[in-house]
Amino acid sequence: MMKKSLLFGWILVALLCAVVPATAQDNSEETVRISTRVVFIDALVQDKQTGEPVRNLTAEDFEVLDEGKPRTLTYFSREADARRRPLALLLLLDLEDFGAGKYLQQPGVIKSLTETLTKLRPEDEVAIVGDFFGLESEMLSGFTRDRMQTAAALAKVPDLVARGYGTQKNEDEKKNENLHVALEQVARTASAARPNSQVVIVHITDAQILIFNKDRSRIASNLNRSGATYNAITSETEKMFRVMASIFKPVAILARASFTGSAGYLARRTGGEALRVSDPRNYATTLENIINKLSARYSLGFTLDERERADGQMRRLEVRLRRAARDRLGKARKLTISARDGYFVPEYAAARANK
Repeated sequence: MMKKSLLFGWILVALLCAVVPATAQDNSEETVRISTRVVFIDALVQDKQTGEPVRNLTAEDFEVLDEGKPRTLTYFSREADARRRPLALLLLLDLEDFGAGKYLQQPGVIKSLTETLTKLRPEDEVAIVGDFFGLESEMLSGFTRDRMQTAAALAKVPDLVARGYGTQKNEDEKKNENLHVALEQVARTASAARPNSQVVIVHITDAQILIFNKDRSRIASNLNRSGATYNAITSETEKMFRVMASIFKPVAILARASFTGSAGYLARRTGGEALRVSDPRNYATTLENIINKLSARYSLGFTLDERERADGQMRRLEVRLRRAARDRLGKARKLTISARDGYFVPEYAAARANK
């Protein structure tokens, strides 16, 4: 089975196509945050048994370790705060008709997804991208706050699935050479153009994703570089493809590739979630669940010292609750924290402008 080993590269290519410079703001505090270098981390704290988010924590409850050393938080917000960053939500739809695309042809599924997105806050943005095999993608809508535009983009999906692979009209958008270079460029662009937004990818796809381990690791690093959180909603692939995947699994292992597990891997590395649905009618409720948890996330940030220069190396991050916070929440209670596991030191704006 030939599947989408380059699929996730197009996620970031889509970000590059959709991103536009943020509008200048009069708020002096926001201007300061843009001109200084702040590393943002979106953290979700959940009860492991119930899956319910833990709310009402404070900045003092968190500890952020950078390469094992504690950082002082200079930015903190949560759901109830007016300062919580808006979402830049990229909905990536797998249009293959033997997987998720089969379900996305159903008008009821599209309608429920549209209704879910209308519940976003007015300041939140949505972009819609359709994908075939990771070889051909189509930007159905760039980032917009216009929910009617988003609805119109989703309305195109059933027809695109029915027409199938090869329907893209713009030949330039089919190119995938120099993908590694493109990924790096997109990561930098997304980070620079959405400095005050929570960039989130929600990928609706099937469970079979063929990707080489080295590419998977690189893609996760690029997502972390851009500060994007990857989330997946996966449905079952048709039986024939599940059988083929099981037959070729030993070959994939020898080739250091995987048919399954990539969605979960990228979600864990970037602090997102990978959720499985057995009924496509649950796409919308699962998307709403992800969005609700996004709004329950804590946004943590620390300011880099002027002496810290961009060296192109990823630095390991660990977010954890302080002992006092765990004691207050209940020692016997098992809690999980989802947050990206690394970052790259950003360059100064002046340095980027001179390149």
